Amino acid sequence: MGFLFIREINYICFKIIKMKKLLIVLVVLFSVSASAQTTQSVTFIGSDTLTNADTIVKNITLSTTANGIILQPVVTRVSGTAAGRVVLLQSIDGTNFIRTDSIAFTNVVTNTAFITKSQPLAPYYQLQFISSGTTVLWPQLWYFVRKEK
Repeated sequence: MGFLFIREINYICFKIIKMKKLLIVLVVLFSVSASAQTTQSVTFIGSDTLTNADTIVKNITLSTTANGIILQPVVTRVSGTAAGRVVLLQSIDGTNFIRTDSIAFTNVVTNTAFITKSQPLAPYYQLQFISSGTTVLWPQLWYFVRKEK
């Protein structure tokens, strides 16, 4: 009887130790993921479509802790003949913008590209989606901001 009781206590202690190890691993994993880099995404939805010769502007303001940004404009053709471009502008004051990148899109269903910017970063970005011709397009913008830890 005493032997079985000791054996059960050893088994319970063994399970508690395993649970503590599992808990420690989970805490470490959670703390590592909590300090991971932050993402931000923006999607144009609803009535935001480019029709014929049209322009849609999207502004992004970065925080002072940002140390990099990756932008992915996506233009999907809904109807017609797709033509136009996406223009990236940057500004220090949020008023006076300078064109730094331009991507032309063609008559395919989906046009997309990556634009990468690293330090030193401007605090203000503006993306202009510009269409031409007889078309209906759906522009989207996804972006990822790297922040200092």
